[in-house]
Amino acid sequence: MNNNTHGHFFKDQEPVRRINKYLLIVLGVAFFCSALILIFALQFEQIFPRYQAVDFKLHEPAPYDLISDRDILWVDEVKTEHRREEAARQAPTVFEINEEITRVALEKFTTYKNYLLSKKAGDVDPKKELLFHNLGLGSLLDKTTTDALLALAPEQLADLMSRTEMLLLEAMNNGIFSFEGVDQNLFDIKRVEVAREIAGSTISSERPLDEIITGKSLPTWVFNKTATMTLSTRERELTALLVAVFAEENCAYDPVATLQNRKNAEEAVQPVREILRAGFPIVGKGQVLTPELTSKVSAYRKNAVTATANKIISTLLFLAIIFATGVFLLGKTLSGKLYTKGEVFFLLLLVGIFLLAGVLLYRLLPLDGRYPLSLLLPTAASAVLVTIIIS
Repeated sequence: MNNNTHGHFFKDQEPVRRINKYLLIVLGVAFFCSALILIFALQFEQIFPRYQAVDFKLHEPAPYDLISDRDILWVDEVKTEHRREEAARQAPTVFEINEEITRVALEKFTTYKNYLLSKKAGDVDPKKELLFHNLGLGSLLDKTTTDALLALAPEQLADLMSRTEMLLLEAMNNGIFSFEGVDQNLFDIKRVEVAREIAGSTISSERPLDEIITGKSLPTWVFNKTATMTLSTRERELTALLVAVFAEENCAYDPVATLQNRKNAEEAVQPVREILRAGFPIVGKGQVLTPELTSKVSAYRKNAVTATANKIISTLLFLAIIFATGVFLLGKTLSGKLYTKGEVFFLLLLVGIFLLAGVLLYRLLPLDGRYPLSLLLPTAASAVLVTIIIS
């Protein structure tokens, strides 16, 4: 007997030998109806939640208790932003040493030192004297200071100039800072980063603010440095004066590098997170909504929307797999028969009824997970019904 005539109710219909427009429409409608049943029945509370974020307004009392049914990871944006701002303030302010300024300052002092020692020895010819004054070095120190230096014994003058040159070199190598252009309150600066270019490479090091030298603090720095030297008070004063005169601010503020430091510090801050526990009130009825509470309400709503979207997508994908599997299993290759339009329609209708029955039982009966839903579904009856009616 031909397998196509086994059906008791649909044997007089012409079998569907290939998927045509009719089958596609029927399958599409069945899939759409099944999706609606699953989504609106199983995800009803998520699609139409009891709690609406728009009901909670900033600086107004909460209209009711808001209790989450799931654990939610909440990011405290306000505290996170405060931590980022603090990290940016703590980031080192960058200064860059200009080695060319250092070189010029040291050369200028060396020229002055050689001239003064030669003058003390009495072997400066008029041409060198004129060149010295043309370079502007003669006007750096007043006549009283120059006379005081020349009044020293030759050995004292040579020793004082050597010590001065050593201190000038140390100060310039450490960097004499200029705070011009700094966009931050000086009292907020805790550390500075000093960058310098050596042999084509930039080398950076950090220092506390109390270790840097400025134009104003330079005389005090020199005076403290010479405290342990075998110099008279007058010689210490002359040394401090010489260093202050020849030293130049060679360490300038670098706004680009400082901005990058602040950006890196902000990005390194981890968000402040908190778990909003399921079953615990996020907001209590009558509680005034602060920015923090408003943020928690928004996190709850966002999480609910995201979770609902994920569940709907996963439901649709699972349903699509079920339909595709059903079409494959009912194909002629496995089932050994071709189905009529009535048989296809009957199978899809039976699936829909079975699905609807399962949803209604799930929603209406208080199973609470104690009994599996499969015990109540007429699975065996459905299979027997298909056998009787189709074969």
